[in-house]
Amino acid sequence: MPSSPLPIRLHTPSRAPLLIAAMAALAFAVVAVAIRKGSALVQWDTAIGMWFAANSSAIGTRVMTIVSLLNNEIAMLGYAVALAYWLFVTRRYFWSLVAFWAIPSGMAVNFAVKHVFMRARPSFGLAQQALGTYSFPSGHTEGAMLCYGVLICALLSGTPTPARRLAAAACAAMIILVGFSRVYLGAHYFSDVVGAALEGICWLALVVAWRDARTRAHRAARPRLGAALMNGR
Repeated sequence: MPSSPLPIRLHTPSRAPLLIAAMAALAFAVVAVAIRKGSALVQWDTAIGMWFAANSSAIGTRVMTIVSLLNNEIAMLGYAVALAYWLFVTRRYFWSLVAFWAIPSGMAVNFAVKHVFMRARPSFGLAQQALGTYSFPSGHTEGAMLCYGVLICALLSGTPTPARRLAAAACAAMIILVGFSRVYLGAHYFSDVVGAALEGICWLALVVAWRDARTRAHRAARPRLGAALMNGR
């Protein structure tokens, strides 16, 4: 009989999170350098943004505005609390802690990175309404990547069921939709969204690696503590 596939254990000790973080950081650096140097990517940014500005519809703008409002930075902080609580009560303690630490801290990192690059908003679409923050990287997209990314990891940990896979696919679609809404509305360039997604992946992977190391250290300390207590009796 063929053996059943091994379950995915995203919480087991692994170097995978650090590898993912390194790859995402490298890709982010490539995008950032391309923006700083004004490469062809910047020209594509403008062309894509102008195309959406010229071909947007009233219904599309309304829908994308709702998507953006429901996934802004303030909303994501609320989702982070709800997600961490739900993961805790469902006994997914590892991912509850990841949600608690990764989402708010990642959004703070995004705020800092914006002020490092200080990229101006697009000169079309919603940017004409004098948005008060910088453009690169997109805070909406990074927040969505962190929040829905934690949920994807939690859903796919253990033995994924068809329902969990479907829910994870829906979360991935939401990340793409949030990023698309920012470009469609002219609030961000395409590269802002790509950079934010990479930033979110990098930060989430780093937090997962950190929590994994803490969990392993805690588990390793238990036998030593037990032996010390037994020897002291």
